[in-house]
Amino acid sequence: MHFIKRIYSREYQPINKATVRLLYSLLGVIILGNLYQMHHLGYSPNKLFLEISHPYHEESDLTGKLLESWVFLLTDLKWKDPYSFFTSITPYRHGIYSEQVARGEIKGYFEQDENSYLVADDSIYEPIGPQKDKEDLTQFKDPSYVYRHYLMAPSKMEFDLDMLEKWDLYELVTQSISVTPSMDEPKVLIFHTHVREDFVGGATVADVGDALAETLEKKYGLKTIHITESFYEASNKTKFVSNGEYERMEPVIQKVLDENPSISLVIDLHRDGVDENVHLTTDINGKPTAKIMLVNGLCLNRNLAGEVEEKVDLPNPYLSDNLALSLQTMVTMNELYPGLARKIYLNEWRYSTHMRPYSLLMEWGAQTNTSEEALNAVEPVAEILAKVLQKD
Repeated sequence: MHFIKRIYSREYQPINKATVRLLYSLLGVIILGNLYQMHHLGYSPNKLFLEISHPYHEESDLTGKLLESWVFLLTDLKWKDPYSFFTSITPYRHGIYSEQVARGEIKGYFEQDENSYLVADDSIYEPIGPQKDKEDLTQFKDPSYVYRHYLMAPSKMEFDLDMLEKWDLYELVTQSISVTPSMDEPKVLIFHTHVREDFVGGATVADVGDALAETLEKKYGLKTIHITESFYEASNKTKFVSNGEYERMEPVIQKVLDENPSISLVIDLHRDGVDENVHLTTDINGKPTAKIMLVNGLCLNRNLAGEVEEKVDLPNPYLSDNLALSLQTMVTMNELYPGLARKIYLNEWRYSTHMRPYSLLMEWGAQTNTSEEALNAVEPVAEILAKVLQKD
C-alpha cells in the first residue's frame, strides 16, 4: 500500500532524461545484437526490415506476424512457444529444442566443447575401451545415433534432427562410390582456398597437398591434380584470411573441373584454427599424427519462426553425394585408424563443395600441430580415401 500511495504522491518523481537516454541506448544495443546474430544466420538486414515493416509484401515470410516479429527481434521471445522464455534468459540453452529434451539427449545446461573428447596426457587422444573393427551400418537408420556419434554443429546454426530429414542416412552410408584408377586421366583434384594456412615448423597445407597427391598417384594409381594458387587479396601479404577467397577461388577451380571431366573426387584442404592449448593428435603406428575433420555445408538455416529453410542464394546440387562421401570416409577412418577422425562439422554454408559431386572440405589438424604431425597423416588418409573409392 505504501508503494501505491507513493505512485499518487509528489514523492514519486518521473524518470529523468539521462535515464531515458540510457534505456534507449540499451534497447539499441539489444536490437543491434540481434541483427548481428541474424546476419550471421544468413538473413539480409534489408529484407528483414522490409518483411517486418510490410508483412503483407508478397515475398514476405512473415505475413501477418508484424507484432510477433518485432517482439522476437527485440526479446528473442515467441509468444506461442513458452520454451523460448527459458532459452532467452538462459544463454547457454540457445539452440536446444524441446524435442531434444523429450528424447533425453540434453545432459546439462552447457554446450559441450567440441574438443572435450581429448582426454590423455599432453592432449594426446587414446581410444578408451574396445574399438569396433566394423561399424554396424544399420545403426545409420537412426538419425539420432548418427548425430550423437558422427556429427556436430555450431550453436548459432540451432541444429536439430529436423535438418537431416531430407536424407536417408543409411542409404547415404551404403551408397556406391567408385572410381576407376587411371594414370591417363586425372581422378582427384586437391586445392586450397586458404593456401597459406600453416603448421608449427613452417609446413603449409600446400606441402600436405603435395604429399597426398604423390601418395594417391604412386601407391593407389589415382592421378591427381594439385592446385597451389593463392586466392588471397593481392594486397594481403600475410598468412591471415581477409575476405573473398571463396569468390576468387570458384572461377579458377571451375575452369579446372570443366577441362577435366574425369575428376571424381575434389578436396579443398585446410587446417583448423583452435585455442592455443588444444593439440589435435592421435598415435598411428607409433607416430604422433594430426587429427582430421570433415566439413559439410548443408545450405540450411532456421527462419524467425524456427522452421528449417534452404538457403536459396547458396544452391548446391551435390549435398547428398558430399554427405555420403563424408559419412563413408569417417566410418572407414574409425575402422582403420580409430582416433584419427574428429566429428563431421556441419554448417549452414556451402563453402567450395558445389562444383562437382563428391567434394570434401578437410580440416587437417590445426595451427598447433607440428609439420611432422600433419605430414604423418598423409599415408593413413590416402589409404582411407582409396578404400572409400573402392581402390584398395
